Amino acid sequence: MTQNRISLSGFGFERQGKQIILLSPEGSVETDLEGFLRGVKHLLKMGFDLEGSAELDGGFIFRVEGERVQLKLGRYSEYFPTGDVETLFNRLITTWAAES
Repeated sequence: MTQNRISLSGFGFERQGKQIILLSPEGSVETDLEGFLRGVKHLLKMGFDLEGSAELDGGFIFRVEGERVQLKLGRYSEYFPTGDVETLFNRLITTWAAES
């Protein structure tokens, strides 16, 4: 059975067919699941070794600041340890990539 929703604190990621709904306390955005996962895979492949920020499909912002990562969707943002975000991204890929 596929898990349709994965969360990290105030952020939620909900799969609906070939779409992903990015959720935050400020609202939600629907975007293409395959494109979003492609961006997540790219960030994992780079090892979070970025200067500045990256914007994934749906306007989801990812920014590394030392040992922490800022996730942002619209006006809402939170900071997390790098390992927590890496675990989240791996879970999204493991759970949904084979089915997209």
